Amino acid sequence: MAPRNDLVDRLRSSSNLRQPTPTEAAWFSLQARDGKGSVPAVDSAARAPVRPRCASLSLILREVDGKVEMLVIKRAASLRDKWSGHIALPGGRQEAGETELQTAVRECQEEVGISLMSSRFALLGRLKDSKTSTGKDALTVSCFVFVQTAKSDIPVTIQESEVAFAWWVDTAIFFPDPTPREVGFAVTSMVKAARKPHWKALTWLFGANTIFFPCFFLPPPSLSGQQQSLVDDSTIDVPTPVEYPLDAKTFVMWGLTFGVVSDLVVAGGGRGFAHHQPPYFRFHSVRADSVVDMCCRIWRWLWNLRRALSSSFATLRLRQ
Repeated sequence: MAPRNDLVDRLRSSSNLRQPTPTEAAWFSLQARDGKGSVPAVDSAARAPVRPRCASLSLILREVDGKVEMLVIKRAASLRDKWSGHIALPGGRQEAGETELQTAVRECQEEVGISLMSSRFALLGRLKDSKTSTGKDALTVSCFVFVQTAKSDIPVTIQESEVAFAWWVDTAIFFPDPTPREVGFAVTSMVKAARKPHWKALTWLFGANTIFFPCFFLPPPSLSGQQQSLVDDSTIDVPTPVEYPLDAKTFVMWGLTFGVVSDLVVAGGGRGFAHHQPPYFRFHSVRADSVVDMCCRIWRWLWNLRRALSSSFATLRLRQ
């Protein structure tokens, strides 16, 4: 018999996991619930002010046959979702009047049909907040860690408009010191400015048209009883991996989710993934195999830049 995974025990005593505040802990007491496992009303004094562009995630663990498993989802294909079809954790944007914890609980109920406000789950704590980007598009993301205390299986009921499918992944693949893989994305799908002609020419010139991120290829789920998204995500303009093994292309965990799981591993006594290769461009220097070839490429880039600037000036003159 394989030894028991003591990850949950290590998380309970971890200094890297912020313990629940008295207000947060009260949410999971029998006195704080309304008897139906739904989100109770919270006194206005306990509400946190709504911060601009905030979101919350639920990282749910369960112990099964000595293993500790984590619930992950694959987002449904959607024209409104920038990360359509990607691997994620249950969660979403904070609404007016909500605390971060309320958001995590509500989104989990909506997306996977799991009510965390019941005696079947315990709140272990909160990981450090993350940011998806910088500037005006920055999104602050909070992640709360829960563990299932009930011994029986709890059904997962996905919201098909938000989630393609959900499944449990053994956390043993992240310990003790795993080696992440890498996945490449077209720069034009990640950076809007890279879609402009002069930037396209520049990336073509240096062969830097792909950016690589560290990732994990998760074991595929059993799709029995779960429906995939009704929308064809091949027609949606979202970041799509361009280099990966065919058998893992649907289950690539990268980006924000990769970072959150890394924080969980650190909180559980592991090394985490932050020490591995950060995102990088892979330059294809073999393209510039001669001075003549390089000069031609530079000349073409300058010519395209001149045409773009001329078009911009012409538009300005017409407006004047």
